[in-house]
Amino acid sequence: MSTIIEIAGKRLLGTEEVSLDDRGRVQLTAKKAAALTEEFACVLRPENCLTIFPAWRWNQVVNQLLGGAAFDPKREQMLRQFFGRAEEGLSIDSQGRMLLPARSRLQLKLLAGEKLTVVGLGGSMDVWRTSDWEEFQKYPDAYRKAERDQFQTLWDELAARDAAAAAREAQA
Repeated sequence: MSTIIEIAGKRLLGTEEVSLDDRGRVQLTAKKAAALTEEFACVLRPENCLTIFPAWRWNQVVNQLLGGAAFDPKREQMLRQFFGRAEEGLSIDSQGRMLLPARSRLQLKLLAGEKLTVVGLGGSMDVWRTSDWEEFQKYPDAYRKAERDQFQTLWDELAARDAAAAAREAQA
């Protein structure tokens, strides 16, 4: 069964290199800034990048994550890892600059003047330290494999549990 995600608003496409200014901001292209006209959220990912979600997509992700059984230890572990690294209520300034949250900059060890790569993912976008992005491009399967595998295992377990619960409900 496939899931179709409706892209509401403008798509986040393309890849470009930007610099982090001394206030922790990056200048986005006009198209990317326009796609983030509302408030948006970001999550620090196991790949050591930030994923930026426009409000409409963030709401879809939150609903999917919160849609399962309450008090499930595996779900709670996933929610802690995901939402514990998330920030909401972010916005683009009038000049098209995006402020990266201070906590995220500290966790990623980003410094003023550092080169970052912004990668559009359609309904979201990633912000990578350019050197990390280049390494990921060369060795996508090996790059931070342990961290990614741990996150993927939790995600897969939750998806299987949710599918089993949905099948039980359909039979009832």
